Parts: sequence; C-alpha cells; structure tokens
Amino acid sequence: MSDRAGAFSAPELGNDNGLPPGVDEITFARAFRRRALGLYPQVPTGNGFCMFIHRACLDEVGALDVAAFPRGYGEENDFCMRAGRAGWLHLIDDRTYVFHDRSKSFGSAKDGLMKAGRAVIDARYPEYKKAIRVFSHGDDLALARMQARRSQADCLNPRVSLPRTLYVVATQTGGTPQTNLDLMAALQDSRDAWLLRCSSI
Repeated sequence: MSDRAGAFSAPELGNDNGLPPGVDEITFARAFRRRALGLYPQVPTGNGFCMFIHRACLDEVGALDVAAFPRGYGEENDFCMRAGRAGWLHLIDDRTYVFHDRSKSFGSAKDGLMKAGRAVIDARYPEYKKAIRVFSHGDDLALARMQARRSQADCLNPRVSLPRTLYVVATQTGGTPQTNLDLMAALQDSRDAWLLRCSSI
C-alpha cells in the first residue's frame, strides 16, 4: 500500500495521504506494519510503480504490451487482466507501506496517456469496470485502510518509532534471564524490547 497510489492508497483512497506532523516515512511505515492484519486483499490488477511478478506468470502470460501502451498508463492493468484470465491471482501486501512520488515520469502527458490507456483496457476487458469496484468497496481493503488510520494515531507514541527486539529465554532461573532483563533495561531508550519465555520443560 502507499501514500500516493490511487486505489492502493491508505489511509484514504486517492493521492493525498500526508504524514502526521513531525512524523517521517520510516516511523509511519513501521507503525503501519505493526497494525497490519496480513489480509492480502485480492484485487484484479497491480500498480506498476511497485509490483512483483512471478517469473512463471510472466513466462505464461507474456510481457507488457508495449505496442498498445507505448509510454505507460494501463500496461500493468492489461498484463494483470490477462494473467487473471489465465488463473493467476493478484494480491495487495497490506503489511508493507511504500512511499510514491507520483506521476513524475510523464508530466503534462499524463492525462492523455491515462485516457488512451483506459480506452484500451475497457475495450479488451468488459469486466474491468466492475472488477475494480473492490478497491473502493472491498471489505479487506477497508480494514487495511482503517488500520492505516490507527497507525497514524500510533505515531504520536514515541516508542512506535523504535525498532523492536525480541529476547528469547528458555529458563526462568539463573543468570540468563537476569542478563537479558539487564540488556532490555539498558537499551529501553533505543529499542522496543519484547521477551519470549519458554513456559514448558
């Protein structure tokens, strides 16, 4: 998910998701991941600015259509619709937040390219218009966006920006637990420390 990736944006759909005042990208991305539910919503298409394609899918479906989309806008949608018809699934990683400096590649040509690309998509895939309703009406995406809103509030807690460290101990007595507790106390200003203790013999 992203701050400026249209249908893939959170906490709000669209391209205007600013950071809370005084919060940097790393802090927000960390808070977002901690709130994420790992739902991996299924969608009809990916977003070309940040999209992983499995090699087997590429081999089966073929490359992006450079003839129909010579400069961009629509080529990933076309590819994904072809892949979907071949049985491949498209998932959003709702545990990862990627910042996007939107539309820097096309400048003033953007609107024309978008219109031309969408015309090709609509002609090739009559089901596309209905399929993309999931971006605005899908339950899993709504939950992911709700968690993103919660992560914005979490950023007000200074501990959210700290990296997490998990300490694992297999005993409750002796020097090992005490040493780990001492380490946790010594690093409490720079780490969000968690302790996992074995409760069985």
